[in-house]
Amino acid sequence: MKYILTLCGALFITLASYAQDAFTVESAVQYGLKNSTAVKMNNIDIARAEQDVKEYYAIGLPKINASSQYQHYLEIPVSFVPAEFFGGPPGTFAELQFGLSNTLVSGINFNTLIFDGSFFTGLKAQKLYRELTRKSINQTEFDIRKNITEAYVNVLIGLENIKILDKNLENLDQSITETRAFYENGFVEKLDVDRLELSYDNLVAQKKTIERVVELGKNLLKFQMNYPLEKEIILEQNLDDIVNVVLTEEVQLDEKPNYKLRPEYDALLLTQELNNINLKATRNGRYPSLTGFGNYQTQLQRNNLFDSDEPGFTPISIVGLQLNVPIYNGGSVRIKENKIKLDIEKTELQRKEFERGVNLQINNAYQQYLNAKEAVYSAKRRQALAEDIYDITLIKYKEGVGSSIEKSQAERELYTSQQQYMQALFDLVSSKIALDSASGKISKNTY
Repeated sequence: MKYILTLCGALFITLASYAQDAFTVESAVQYGLKNSTAVKMNNIDIARAEQDVKEYYAIGLPKINASSQYQHYLEIPVSFVPAEFFGGPPGTFAELQFGLSNTLVSGINFNTLIFDGSFFTGLKAQKLYRELTRKSINQTEFDIRKNITEAYVNVLIGLENIKILDKNLENLDQSITETRAFYENGFVEKLDVDRLELSYDNLVAQKKTIERVVELGKNLLKFQMNYPLEKEIILEQNLDDIVNVVLTEEVQLDEKPNYKLRPEYDALLLTQELNNINLKATRNGRYPSLTGFGNYQTQLQRNNLFDSDEPGFTPISIVGLQLNVPIYNGGSVRIKENKIKLDIEKTELQRKEFERGVNLQINNAYQQYLNAKEAVYSAKRRQALAEDIYDITLIKYKEGVGSSIEKSQAERELYTSQQQYMQALFDLVSSKIALDSASGKISKNTY
């Protein structure tokens, strides 16, 4: 019994390891956002930026240090004083030893920043840098959403192609069976059978190629999601769901794009604000700064450190203020200001160029989206016509009033129209993703 339970447990674990997870586009995106290594690294960067702010803030907090020092003179230093102070002849010196053999000093030192204009401005700059680091997550999430959506749609396109090929193979297999029967009864030539079998083999090879492409697409989707590559993945949505959303959505261009929907734009604005803060902090460095300090010590000096008859501890204490007034720094502050001003000018140019680029991206993507939408309707009409032509040609062929060449041509036109329709669907969804990405509107439940 114990063996059976162990075997069942091992089987359950094995099956669990091969369990399949099903995802919609949005759930795939959420999985990717939760498990993305890039997002996790960004979170570490944010945590580090928080520590940087605290580290900088600690500069302005009081500092207290305790110290203790023991000294033993192997030979007490000698000082020379005029001998005439002690009744000796003028011009000569007497040797005197000041101090005792052992000295023990213990104390506490205190200092604090009272005023420094550059410190408070620098603290604000640190907080802005922390916010800029946070914005990097928005950019990463934006890219993850875009990449996962594109990978998901690519797999759906491949799966839809396989469905079409399966249907074509089924129809072609039936046609081969019927044509072979006609051949065996002398109604058609063997060439007719060979043509159909060649078409069948071509479709089989094409299906195998697309199946491999789908597997590659699934692996790319798993990679974008940070999903285990060894596990199977199921796509809950089908291509029709997404295409219907795209086709029915009314897309209108805004009179003026909202650049702030793009995470890169927010980062540029924060960078410019950070440049201005750094310029202010550099200028504040020209002003005086004031610090306060205090020190308390107690000192023990004895020839015999443990002889209580000798003098005991004597205290020393001091408090004060220190004012630092910058007078001349060799022009380094002015040079630093000039460099920051150039950074401000450069960031402003980057902002304007980004706005121009976004306008171009949105307009181009919108035109491509409109073209793709029209192409879908056109390709769908062509496919419907090709299907009708193929059905009529097939009937004529079976009734003996149509040739095998006409049937083969109608078959090729049908396959071509199917491929064109699938390509049109792919272009439509891709152009919609590109438009949403350009305008910054890739959000939850878009597809």
